[in-house]
This record gives sequence, structure tokens and C-alpha cells, in this order.
Amino acid sequence: MDTSRLLFLIFMVITTSECSGTAEPKCQKMDKRSYTLLEGEAFYLEPYDVASGLSDEDIKWYKNEIEKIPTDKKKNVHYHGEALFFLNLLPENSGNYTAWETDPSSGKCYKYDVEVNVVNSSHMKNLLYGEIKNSDMNKMIPCPDPVKKTCQRMKGKFRWNKDNKALQGRHEDALWIANASKDDEGIYTCICTWTYNGKEYNSSASRELKVEGNTSHGSAKFTAASRKGKLSITHH
Repeated sequence: MDTSRLLFLIFMVITTSECSGTAEPKCQKMDKRSYTLLEGEAFYLEPYDVASGLSDEDIKWYKNEIEKIPTDKKKNVHYHGEALFFLNLLPENSGNYTAWETDPSSGKCYKYDVEVNVVNSSHMKNLLYGEIKNSDMNKMIPCPDPVKKTCQRMKGKFRWNKDNKALQGRHEDALWIANASKDDEGIYTCICTWTYNGKEYNSSASRELKVEGNTSHGSAKFTAASRKGKLSITHH
């Protein structure tokens, strides 16, 4: 074997080991993210700061560092490019997921770590994406980023629940509540329905609303009144 060919083989072995799910990494480690997800729903995940438009060869996904995630779209858990899909979340899907990205232009390697914890609906408090609590008269409840991003990427449709009851006609990525009172307190859930591979899936995330310094009571009425282009709730 000539010297140039030997050097080439050594280079290939080193490059492969740097971006392997089982080898000691020499890649740049990105910030770890954690998600608590509802059993039975779907989840679409792109790591923060990951490049877009990657091929399945540019990035590889692993569970717990050693179990390789497939690219077969028929599998419950699979990936396509930079996106990791969970089509029917199960408790056994909980674990640590790692993506290894190789930049095809520079050859640089990046490592993304994601922790997934799948729970059932009895653990609703663990599923909350923060609390809306301020003294503003008019409240805005934004759809949590993971669900908002899913709807944008997958061209899905938004809907909202309050304390597990549907809010009719609400299909925005944020709710506005005008003249909020204690009656409006509760858990608001943003739900995205999206289609993938010919089937519909749901992804949801919730926030809790608490109203400070306003104890008035009244019946909430949904109107077509607009505030910054959003539907609002007014009280009478």
C-alpha cells in the first residue's frame, strides 16, 4: 500500500470517529434541551441552532448514545434531515437523544443533546411551559415555541383549550384576553394538528394564566373584536 493511500485511510478513520454516536466526541457541544411530552401525542423536534436543509447523511440521531435512530418514515421514532419525529409518544420513548451534525462545507462537527420525558395527562403540572402572571389588563398567551414551530414547519392548524374545554373559533398562535379577570384564570393549551405521511397528528403545550389585582367576575364572551390582529375575549 502506498503512503498516500495509507494517509487517506487514517484520515477517514479519524473523521468517522469524531462524529460517531459511540466514540468519544471531538465535536462542538451545543446547549442541552429538555422536553416533557404528553403520552399518545406526536412531537416534531429540530435542535436549536441546527443548520436547515440537511440530508440524512449530514446528521445522525442516537438514543442513549448507542441506539441508532432509523430514517424509515413508517417507524414510530425516526428522523429526516435535521428533524426528529415521534409519531405516537410512549413512556419507553423517554431518554436522551443525541444528534451529530457534520457541516458538508467546512467538515466541522456539532453535537446536540436532547432529553425527552414522556408522561400521561395526570402529570399536567409537569407539562406547563411557564406561567402568565402580570398586572396587565389585557393578557397575551403565546403558544409555546415547540408547538408553534411544529405548526409553522408542518403547515398545521392551531386550536385552543381552556381547562380541557375547547375555545371555539380560536386558531391563532397567541390568545388575547381583554380586561382579564379571575374568571379567566386556568390552564390554556395550544394544540397543533398537522399532517405527515398522509396521517394527522396532534402536538400540544400549555401555559397557566393567573390574574393579579383583579377580582371582578363576569361571563366571558368571545367576539370578533381585533387587537393587533388577534381575536379577543371581552367581559360583560
